[in-house]
Amino acid sequence: GGLQKSDLTIIAADSSQGKTAFAMSIVTNAALRGASCAIYSMEMKKEQLTARIMAMKSGVSSSDILYKKLTSDQYGAIDIGIGQITGTKIYFDDRSTSSLDNIISSIRTLKMKHNIDGAVVDYIQMLSVNMKNANVEQLLGECARRLKNLAKDLDIWILALSQLSRNNDNPEPTKDRLRSSGQINEAADNTILIYRPEVYGKYYKEPFQNVPVKNTAQIEVAKGRNIGLTKFIVTFIPEITLFKDYDEDMPIPYNQLEED
Repeated sequence: GGLQKSDLTIIAADSSQGKTAFAMSIVTNAALRGASCAIYSMEMKKEQLTARIMAMKSGVSSSDILYKKLTSDQYGAIDIGIGQITGTKIYFDDRSTSSLDNIISSIRTLKMKHNIDGAVVDYIQMLSVNMKNANVEQLLGECARRLKNLAKDLDIWILALSQLSRNNDNPEPTKDRLRSSGQINEAADNTILIYRPEVYGKYYKEPFQNVPVKNTAQIEVAKGRNIGLTKFIVTFIPEITLFKDYDEDMPIPYNQLEED
């Protein structure tokens, strides 16, 4: 169903499964199609997030872009990548810290000034809320409800990232494992779960048992208020934090080209 205005979509996974990369992929694709998007990250600076976008479009890893001396071929690839994203309307605000009130105020300001279509909040467990005598579940539920109300009020979509509680015996994610709060799922219109069995030395279950786990991920729409439920496989290239349709040609990161 795409990104529908007024919807709150939760993107949830264990640590190091690609939540931020998946959200950045969605935002970049939306921006390339004319959408205006705001990004709020409690973990990464805007320079690091921008490097990830450049990595997706160039095939050069974000760590190389940020910290290493680049080859002339890498410069050329980055130049082409920058050309693809130049003029897109992606706004970063890393001044709002982790205060939910500040983030909501900033989103309202960007809606008024730039008429943004959507926003990403990375991630919900790191938000601080002014709510006395409340436990963690109530605080996170309040975060989700306020983000949902904001999306509806401003007629924008919001992607909010969430951690999952660990289950080492069965790492495949479920919406019941949303860390510290089932209320997050209740407030959301859609809940999307990311699973990379390669990280755990596991394999996909039916109907994807024959799909190779290397450089792939399972995306599950575990709640879809208006779009229904589904699971599908995508390509994920961790070196350049790139998600792509599984049936597309798999890109080869520059560091692997150099090794070959």
